[in-house]
Amino acid sequence: MKYFYLNLVLILTLFIILSQVDYSNAFSLSGPAPTLIPTATPTPTPTQSPPVRLIVPKLSIDTLIEPVSIGVNNIMEVPDDWNKAGWYTKAVKPGETGTAVIVGHFDDQFGKPAIFYYLNQLEAGDKINILTNDDKELGFTVVQKSAYPYWSSINDLMTPDNNKNLILITCAGWWNQNLHSYSERLVVRAVED
Repeated sequence: MKYFYLNLVLILTLFIILSQVDYSNAFSLSGPAPTLIPTATPTPTPTQSPPVRLIVPKLSIDTLIEPVSIGVNNIMEVPDDWNKAGWYTKAVKPGETGTAVIVGHFDDQFGKPAIFYYLNQLEAGDKINILTNDDKELGFTVVQKSAYPYWSSINDLMTPDNNKNLILITCAGWWNQNLHSYSERLVVRAVED
């Protein structure tokens, strides 16, 4: 019985409140139209398509590019195929502002030359071309070549500026049998034409 009176009081209170509201224009279609305030529609930032092919005329390289990421032990992956290049998907795509990263093997498991075996022969002014998934060709010009210790972070190799950069990375130095790795990473830097 106690809940009956409590519910009755709540219903009566609600009735009194609602009876005080003016509903005369609530469903009127003849009232003034609302004023619409125009808002700017954001323009989407154009993005590049993923890279699919790498061409380095001086080295007679013309190879497919596959996506790579971070693998076991937080180390950047490389392509399974010794003669393909890999685009590091945690970085920007070639042609976007920032540093795009393309990696490739120096040699295969038998010591025979792989896709980036002759990368050290590139010099400032040499050309690199990237073809994207939408058949766009991007041209880059080599500006620098450097060697870094094998344990260097990928962030250490990035170029902190507002250009559209590309770096090609492969192994260099001497083979360390204990680490199953070369002692250095060769990095060739290029900027978009």
